[in-house]
Amino acid sequence: MIEEIDIKLIEINSKRAVISIGGYINTDTSEELAEKIKAIRDEYNSINFIFNIKKVKYISSAGVEVFMNIIKRNKNGKICFLAMNDNARRVFELVGFLNYFGDARSIEEAEKFISN
Repeated sequence: MIEEIDIKLIEINSKRAVISIGGYINTDTSEELAEKIKAIRDEYNSINFIFNIKKVKYISSAGVEVFMNIIKRNKNGKICFLAMNDNARRVFELVGFLNYFGDARSIEEAEKFISN
């Protein structure tokens, strides 16, 4: 069985892009995710991202690397995860990277994190 990823641009404005991600973020899908995020960043000149990852079933270290690379490339930008499930939160905690990202329960919370 091939593991798949679902990536959708939900909303974008001058301050941030909201992207929904579902499925598996691993070595098989991380390149596709990175390319789509780069395309959104380049086309819309967006440096702040809110990722709704409620429907992510699995994230590997390759997936974490995608998000860390966004932080490295967008030094003035921010990333906030919306509706992070327990599995994803555990992975980010285990690798010690949860402190680099926002973790919001609502879009309003995520917007506040991006604005500060």
